[in-house]
Amino acid sequence: MRFRRRLEEGKFALALEILPPQRPLPKVLLRRATLLGDAVQAVNVIQRPGRQSSLEASLHLQAAGIEPAWHLVTRGRSRAEVAADLRLAADGGIRQVLCILGDHTAQESSDPIAIRDAIALACEALGDGIVGATLINGSASSTRPSSPPAGTSTLGGVRSRWVRSRGSRVGRHAER
Repeated sequence: MRFRRRLEEGKFALALEILPPQRPLPKVLLRRATLLGDAVQAVNVIQRPGRQSSLEASLHLQAAGIEPAWHLVTRGRSRAEVAADLRLAADGGIRQVLCILGDHTAQESSDPIAIRDAIALACEALGDGIVGATLINGSASSTRPSSPPAGTSTLGGVRSRWVRSRGSRVGRHAER
């Protein structure tokens, strides 16, 4: 994985973030994903309502030989739904996932999954893949952790993206 290799070498890694089309349009998706050519090491595929799903788009990119970073949105989803998507992603060869709560509104699930549990499921499903997360510290909600997963540290309420590989932190990006 080019993205992981760059991080492990201590070099700057560049990821392009794209929005999938409203419906499956392979040519549009590929054009967006190749916008910066070989300058990027990964393509983040974001999830938005009314668009092709991030997972479906990521699977298409993976099949085309482009290294996607699938955005796994947990808001409004059950543990079983998240686990099923993770199995599909792993079977499709996706090795990078970013676990996020998501900013769109969604009807709450009867069995909501906490972000830390989604991270654990993703680490298990992807084996030697890269699992990242966007955490918002200090939240009391059952779907937002009050503290990051074991093995990570807090930044005092700063929004953080944690990148983990085989249980150890590879890198961190903080946003104020």
